[in-house]
Amino acid sequence: MTYFDKFVTKWNANRLDSMYYTSIPQHILESIQRTQHKWGFKMNEHERLELASMKDSVDISTNTAPGATSSAAMGSTGHRSATAIVSRRDIPDCDSDEERKRAKRERKAYAKHKEMVHEELAPKPTGREATIEKKRQIAASVHGAARQKEDAKDGLNLSDDFLMGGSDDFQARLQRRKYAQDRRADEMNQRVAAAKDAEAARMQKFLADMGI
Repeated sequence: MTYFDKFVTKWNANRLDSMYYTSIPQHILESIQRTQHKWGFKMNEHERLELASMKDSVDISTNTAPGATSSAAMGSTGHRSATAIVSRRDIPDCDSDEERKRAKRERKAYAKHKEMVHEELAPKPTGREATIEKKRQIAASVHGAARQKEDAKDGLNLSDDFLMGGSDDFQARLQRRKYAQDRRADEMNQRVAAAKDAEAARMQKFLADMGI
C-alpha cells in the first residue's frame, strides 16, 4: 500500500488532524519542502513583484499565516508614510499658491479702499447740488441747440446779454455763482491732490511690505 493509499484510508476514517479537514495553515505549507528539484523559471523584477503581491493578497484573505495582519498593517503604514512624504514634498507649492492668493486678496482690498477714499474726498453731487448741476446741463444744451437753430435759420448771432439778460443784478448773481463754483473747484482739487499724495504714500508702504 502506497503512502497516498494510507493517507486516503486515514482521511476516510477521520483519523487525521483537524487541520486537514479545515485549512492547513499557510506557514506549514511554506515550511514543507515539496521537491528537491529547482525549476528553471526565470522571472523579471515586475513578475516577482506581481507574485509577491498575489501572495500577500492570499495571506490577507485567508488570515492564517502568523504575522499576516502585521504585514498588512506594515504595508498600510508604509503606504501612509509614502503618502505623507509626497504631501510634504507638495507643501512648498501649496505655500506658493496661498501666497499668491493672499497677495491677490490684499490688492483687491487696497483697490476697494482707494475707491472708497476717492468717494469720500471727491463725492458725486447729490441732493440739491445734483439737481442744480442737472438743470445747468439742460440749460446749456437747450441754449446751445437754440443758438444753432437760429444761426441756421437766418445767420443771426444773438449775444449773451440778449439770451441771459443784461441787468446789473443778474450779472452780479452770475459773478457770485462763478466765484462759488471756482472756490468749490479749488477746494475739490486740493482735496483730490491730498488724497493722491496719501494714496501714493500708502502704495509705497504696501509695496515695501510686500517686498516688491
